[in-house]
Amino acid sequence: MYARGKSRGFDGRLADRGAFQYELGRSSQQLKAAQAHALATLAEVDEAMENGGGFSARDEAGVTAMTAYCTESAVSAISRLMSFAGAGALFNSSPLQRCFRDAQGSAQHLVATNQSLDKYGAVLLTDGQ
Repeated sequence: MYARGKSRGFDGRLADRGAFQYELGRSSQQLKAAQAHALATLAEVDEAMENGGGFSARDEAGVTAMTAYCTESAVSAISRLMSFAGAGALFNSSPLQRCFRDAQGSAQHLVATNQSLDKYGAVLLTDGQ
């Protein structure tokens, strides 16, 4: 793991810093929650399809909203941790810059934008939920 060998300034190893440990734990929990949400959403749609139901507009809105939320959660977690990596992590020679850039790029996809959550909110209001 990058943090075990990385030291910044006079603070010693990144892995030994309490602030980094906190953000790593927080980010890990955030990603696990997003993953659980994604799996639950997809399982609901899969069950409905197996029971003869179609892929409704509500299902579509739910899946795209889940995708937007999970992408937002992942980008947030990566951005928080990237702030500890230092400026050297932004150089083209650093594998972290590629991960960071890919994460930021994924958030630009139409499905990952706020439009997906807008659409899901409208469906919830229409359904009366």
